[in-house]
Amino acid sequence: MRKHLFLWLLLAVLSTSYAQDSPCVSGELLVMLESTAPEKVLARPFQGANSLTYPQVKKCISPALSIFLLSFDQSELDETEALSQLRQWEGVRYAQLNHKLEHRALNTTIPNDPNFLGQWPLENIGQNNGTVDADIAATEAWDITTGGLTVQGDTIVVAVIDQGMDLNHEDLNLWRNHAEIPDNGIDDDGNGFTDDYLGWNANQDNDEIPLDIHGTPVAGIIAAQGDNGKGIAGVSWNTQIMTLVNILAVEAEVVEAYSYVLEMRRRYNQSGGAEGAFVVATNSSFGVDFGNPANFPIWCAIYDSLGAQGVINVAATTNAARNVDVQNDMPSGCISDFLITVTNTNNQDVLNTGAGFGANNVDLGAPGTQVPSTRENDTYGSYSGTSFSTPYVSGTVALLFSAACPEILTQYKLTPENMALEFKSWILDGVDLLPSLNGKTLSGGRLNAYNSLLLQQGDCSNFNLDCLAPDMLEVSNLTDVSALLSWANIDSAENYSFRYRESSASIWTDSVLSDTFLQLDILTPCTDYIFQVSANCTDDSSGFLASQRFRTEGCCEAAPGFGVTELDSTEISLVWQNVFGANAYILQFREEGQQSWNEEIINDTNFLLGNLNPCTLYELRLGTDCGNPDTNFTQILQIQSPGCGFCLDTEYCTSRANVTQFEWIEAVKIGPIQNVSGSNGGYAEFSEPSYILAEDSTYEITLEHGFVGLAGRQHWRIWIDANQDGQFASNDSELFFATDLPIDGEFSDSLKTPAAILSGNTRMRISMKFEGTLNPELPPSECETFEFGEVEDYCIQILPKGSVSRTPLFNPPFLKVYPNPFQNQLVIESEEAVLDWQLFDVQGRLVREEGNLRNYERLLNLGDLPSGIYYLKIHTENGTSSKKILKY
Repeated sequence: MRKHLFLWLLLAVLSTSYAQDSPCVSGELLVMLESTAPEKVLARPFQGANSLTYPQVKKCISPALSIFLLSFDQSELDETEALSQLRQWEGVRYAQLNHKLEHRALNTTIPNDPNFLGQWPLENIGQNNGTVDADIAATEAWDITTGGLTVQGDTIVVAVIDQGMDLNHEDLNLWRNHAEIPDNGIDDDGNGFTDDYLGWNANQDNDEIPLDIHGTPVAGIIAAQGDNGKGIAGVSWNTQIMTLVNILAVEAEVVEAYSYVLEMRRRYNQSGGAEGAFVVATNSSFGVDFGNPANFPIWCAIYDSLGAQGVINVAATTNAARNVDVQNDMPSGCISDFLITVTNTNNQDVLNTGAGFGANNVDLGAPGTQVPSTRENDTYGSYSGTSFSTPYVSGTVALLFSAACPEILTQYKLTPENMALEFKSWILDGVDLLPSLNGKTLSGGRLNAYNSLLLQQGDCSNFNLDCLAPDMLEVSNLTDVSALLSWANIDSAENYSFRYRESSASIWTDSVLSDTFLQLDILTPCTDYIFQVSANCTDDSSGFLASQRFRTEGCCEAAPGFGVTELDSTEISLVWQNVFGANAYILQFREEGQQSWNEEIINDTNFLLGNLNPCTLYELRLGTDCGNPDTNFTQILQIQSPGCGFCLDTEYCTSRANVTQFEWIEAVKIGPIQNVSGSNGGYAEFSEPSYILAEDSTYEITLEHGFVGLAGRQHWRIWIDANQDGQFASNDSELFFATDLPIDGEFSDSLKTPAAILSGNTRMRISMKFEGTLNPELPPSECETFEFGEVEDYCIQILPKGSVSRTPLFNPPFLKVYPNPFQNQLVIESEEAVLDWQLFDVQGRLVREEGNLRNYERLLNLGDLPSGIYYLKIHTENGTSSKKILKY
């Protein structure tokens, strides 16, 4: 609709001329995965300055949208490099920094004016030197409806995302999640949020809502109780406020809060109102001055996800007198039809001199200068800023839902995405046009709730329940000049009005059809189109409610669907979708870290890439050759070839903790394993180095848990895949250590490997789970996802007893082994004399050894060995070192 791609790209370019995006949370990234990508894709390493460094998943921000908060070691690489690498990973849809935001309120004065006569935004009779009727015409609107319920009995909810709320204010009607039992430590309704009875605090992962001077007046403007003899009146009486907290004002919290709304509204839609909440709008009064939307793809994308469920999103623009069409702003610049951006007008119907504007990216104005509302601790005050303009709009959205006739409401529930845009149009089309907003906002006017209600009532006749609008609009058989368009049949329809146009055009091509499909054959290659269908019944028409967009073939674009179908240690089977007009495809590949690409020219949509090295990270990309100088490449795929041993090549079951900020595994010490890991976001995998243990041996272990606040007692379990079948047995055969009772703090014990354990490379899992307080938890199982604690996986080498006689010192600085990979000869170079060396294969079998040496440099002739991975053990007077090497 209003925010077109060309404008967004223009702003992205212009943004370099102005202030930079807001500061970011140091060492953190936000990533959205493709819907089919598993979380394990985030277990890959970054290439740091000196070595590989692994990002840690701090939190799953949105399970529904696969959004995660990552942290990484900034001493190894900076945010820019980490972001660049992450965006190239297969399965990553968006990756961005975790920006810091600001709440958009100005300094307020608190006059003692608690009654309705002081609420000039609702009815301006010239009080305080204002202009008569410079208001949203609330009193006239209340003659139609005062809010709260739909005609079908839905309880209307507006989600306020802010810094907190006065939960006990006498004039507020706050939403409660009655499907959740408060404070029992259980996610009773299964929505992914535990104990979310009062709402959700995205900072603390609970429903503890802090008392706040910002969220409380926002809620009061939307829905303070009217006609109750107390305080003030909100725009929409009896509407419930869902409270979401983003107290630190960082982007990850914002995305998580929106995700909570998405989950609750989705549940409502899918259950027919039996679960979740009928959230019709979100209200946000925070943003990023000069924030370039190109750097906030996840935040912007979630508005469309909410819109698909029928939720309209209302947001404040900046409290700075600048044109956000030219100077970037977030979220004002987000390209979403389901976003309404609001600026601030005063009681004389003039744009506030300190408010942002933009003919494309600010939709309308609303009162926001010295507006009365609720205040914390059952008091009242006046406030200024775009923060307090926004809730007048979200309150009016709620009012529209309470007035919607049955025909509109039924159509909305059938096609929530399309009808949400109708509600938005009633808001924008109903404004009072103002000179000060002409050319400064998209609508050119200030909110008028009464006008919007009248427009909605006038449209009721266009939504006949006996003549519903067609849905399921689909495009098939697409070529560069043709497409087959189809839609669902409406039983009461006599025929259908069909129209289409290029997306950039304004004139439609119309026709009337008796069928539910149409073949278009005179289209322009590589062009975006939109089509709409209306049902024509005996006495009425449904109107054009649904739209479908499509692009014709003929674009020389990167091949979609580029990915791997089969993979072994030396071959990769690749496949992709055909690009219309492609002459050939150019496959480029290289080992990670190399600068130059190897290249294959392919005339098909699949290819078997062979002669690879085992256990090697490869980078691949596919270009499309359309006979012109430009080649469009896909994003780089990073593929790890198998051959790293059973531990890494096998996909084990998932086990992790969801809530990680209270306790975690701080350190693990098991014989040669000396790993101080700290918090890793609920799960970590430690595959390098591969630690060596011996069969039929006893190791002293020390396990330490980290925590904040009061230390709790923890269950501990250690499993080893002893038979190397890719599973941890649920019986005691592979449970090698378990605490009899939960343990508080650090403790030491012993672990014994049996004589019958299979030699070779395998996986060990260490699980620490909080005992619980009100409801004591059972010990963790091997494949469990639980609330509090952490899980760590280790790659270990089991060798025959006696083959490991000294404590390994992994990768010590005094030792070099090169070249690696090697073909025939291997050189050992050491600052200490090498006494002897042993070479084991990945099954732990001794394949070569040499003793009685005192060399500082040794040449090993190993050309007769088969290709593969080996483990070289080198003994000196001061210890033992182990190196993983690859022979090709």
